[in-house]
Parts: sequence; C-alpha cells; structure tokens
Amino acid sequence: MKLENKVAIVTGAGGGIGRAIALAFALEGATVALAGRTRASLQKVAEEILGAGGKSWPCPMDVTDAESVRQVVKETLERYGKIQILVNSAGVFIYKSLLEVTINDWDLTLDTNLKGIFLCCQAVLPHMIARTQGNIINISSIHGKLGDANLVPHCASKFGVIGLTQALAKEVAEYNINVNVICPGQVASTWLEDERENVAPLPSELKPADVAKVAVFLASLESAIMTGSVIDVFGRTNVKIH
Repeated sequence: MKLENKVAIVTGAGGGIGRAIALAFALEGATVALAGRTRASLQKVAEEILGAGGKSWPCPMDVTDAESVRQVVKETLERYGKIQILVNSAGVFIYKSLLEVTINDWDLTLDTNLKGIFLCCQAVLPHMIARTQGNIINISSIHGKLGDANLVPHCASKFGVIGLTQALAKEVAEYNINVNVICPGQVASTWLEDERENVAPLPSELKPADVAKVAVFLASLESAIMTGSVIDVFGRTNVKIH
C-alpha cells in the first residue's frame, strides 16, 4: 500500500473530488480525517471507507473559520499523534456575470477556495515543520490557468491557489515538506458518475476518481522529488490553454 500508516486530513471530503481522494487514500492504507461542513455527508463517506476496510474519522469543519480549522487539527493530533498529509479540496463554484456577482458571492468564493487553504496550511504546518516531513496537496482548477466568462471570483481564487502553492513550496522546502497543486478539468459532480468506467482514454468529463489517482501519487513516496508542481488533469475538457 502506498500510504500505509499515514494520517491525512482531506477537506471537502463529503462529496465530489474530496470524497474520491479520501476513499483512494483509505484504500492505500491511510487513516483519513474527513473534514467538511455537513456531518451527515461525512458520515456516509466514513461508512463507505469502513465497508472497504479502511479507517477514517468524520470531523465537521468550516475552512473559512480559523478556530474551526485549528480545532480539527488539534483533535486529529490527539487521536492519531501525527498528520503527514493535508489535501485542500473544499471549494465553492458560482457562475454569474461580474455585474451580477454580489459582495457575499465574492467573499464566499475567496474565503472558501483561497483563504480556507491558507488557514488549513497555517494550522498544520507547525506540526509538519517539527517532524520535518509533510505533504500538502491543493486542488485548483483548469480555471486557475485560464480565465473564463462568468467565473471572475472562481478564476481569481483558483489562480490564487497556484500562487499560494508555489510560494509555500519554496518557503517550507528546507523542512522536507512537499506542496503541490492539481488542476482538474471538468469533473462529473454526482457520486454515481464516480463509479462509471470511462468509455474513452481521454474523456471530456472526468470522474472524481481520476483526480484522486493523481492525489495518491502526489501523497506517496513516488513523488518525493516534486514540490511547487502544477499537475494538469484535463482529459479533453473543451478549453485551450495559451
């Protein structure tokens, strides 16, 4: 198993990419702290992991609230004694023209997609630095590399995730901490889609499990040499990167 005896926190673990990453990590031997807003959805994922023979802990958390984040990190350390992996997958997506975007829309998007990563990294890093070992994986988007109409807050936040990742990677490299970012293309949003086999080698719509495979690689020793890397997982998402 690639992640045997590792302890990971995965945010946004109640669904979508976060759920898929949590499941994949557990199947590779990691114990996963499932962080997200809704206990009921986290509990469902915990039951899936248990049914597959894995270990997890549902821990409701608001990534936009510093105290909520610190509490989950504290409780995870109390339970397991270590945190080797942090995956920042929590996110919101608002599709509106700039003139329709409200201050609340802007704040919710930037607070969740960008400030949430800052808060989670800041809470976990003292422990990783003390151990001189750690692995942080941030989830950006194809729209972290390409702006698109009606996605101004989303693009601003996801471009920011890449900058945050690359800056932090340089800051903590001396402590043997890897910080990388995945940029998924269009991803199916339903859980059922996650279980389907792709009918083409490069699908236009990815499964969350496709992204999870890359996260497992980045969390494992196989990618130990990589930090500050931006990994594109686009499939055939219909956009052009210039």
